Amino acid sequence: MSFYSLHIPVDHQWGLPLANGDWTGMVGMLHRREVDVGLGPFAASYERHQVVRFSSALDIDANVIITGLPQEGRSFFSFVSAFDWKVWLGVIISLMVVALIATFVEKVNIPTIKRLSFRKLFLEKCWSCLSSLFYQGYGPDTISVPSRILVVFWWFGVIILMSSFGGHLSATLSISPAPLLVDSLEDLLERSDIQPMIDGGGALEQILKTGSTETYRRLWKKVSENNGILLREDMLADHMLNKVEEGTHAIIIGYSTIQYVLSNRFAQRQQCNFHIAKDPFFPKPIVLAMSKSLPSHVVEEINREVENVVHSDLIFLWISEMNKNFTKCVEASDGNIKNNVNSLGIKDLQSVFYLWIGGLLFSLSILCLEISVTSVTK
Repeated sequence: MSFYSLHIPVDHQWGLPLANGDWTGMVGMLHRREVDVGLGPFAASYERHQVVRFSSALDIDANVIITGLPQEGRSFFSFVSAFDWKVWLGVIISLMVVALIATFVEKVNIPTIKRLSFRKLFLEKCWSCLSSLFYQGYGPDTISVPSRILVVFWWFGVIILMSSFGGHLSATLSISPAPLLVDSLEDLLERSDIQPMIDGGGALEQILKTGSTETYRRLWKKVSENNGILLREDMLADHMLNKVEEGTHAIIIGYSTIQYVLSNRFAQRQQCNFHIAKDPFFPKPIVLAMSKSLPSHVVEEINREVENVVHSDLIFLWISEMNKNFTKCVEASDGNIKNNVNSLGIKDLQSVFYLWIGGLLFSLSILCLEISVTSVTK
């Protein structure tokens, strides 16, 4: 009867090279010949191949990004954002310019108006221009021909402007806004509100450190500067997955691993609010790692068994059985991001009510100010 002892690396890492030529984690234990075989899905790499032996490939796996599903709904400024801020600024400036020119023309050409103060007449013209934006007409006080010509062109611009505004609102309210999903490393790097996390001591950390592409260098900088390198058991703990669901963090890990994690998560909670990025990256062979001191006939026997398992599709069947709830998790997540045409709720129109409340409070504050000024004058 043969007996085996199980050893776990103190640092709980897969293995990274050190400056002195040694390695961390399980690769280090194999390299120092403290153990014979590393149990686990090792990612094969050239650097690791220099110090350990690899078995035949069990599978090909790639890294994916998992994030939480963004909350749908329109913000308070969703209606205002129908126009860019430059358009709103242009409307305000144009309104004041038109009112100023109309005031000047009326003061010069109409004798009966000359007695009115310039300030009062200007405010009346501003109110008339503002009223026309809501299709209320310009007012009956426009008498001179130059003023009427000016008003005609103002109305023409108002028709175009408000038709565009109404059309944009109709389109916005008819279709639910699509959630902003993270489907690639570039998408993730553009989201300053999401902190990425990677598996510490793994092959991904090694490839990011070397920075073979600009995207990898940017990702490594963001991860390393924000303490985003965690041990696998810490990164996949429930409290970290909760942060991912909340949309503050993202996990970058192998696809087969995340299948297992989400399958268990769905089995426990019967719900899933995660999104898996559509663009996987850094594909690598998944192998067993063995010490170079292991006899050749043992290595050949292990490789023969691995090839038998792979060719008989047992790996696929085992993974499917372990991750049977993963499909339900993905279906639940996809169901949460479908865009349907539904009746508008209070959340969709919240900005309207906030606008009314703001107008009421502003009006009351002006009323209080007028009352206080009147009391002081008396």
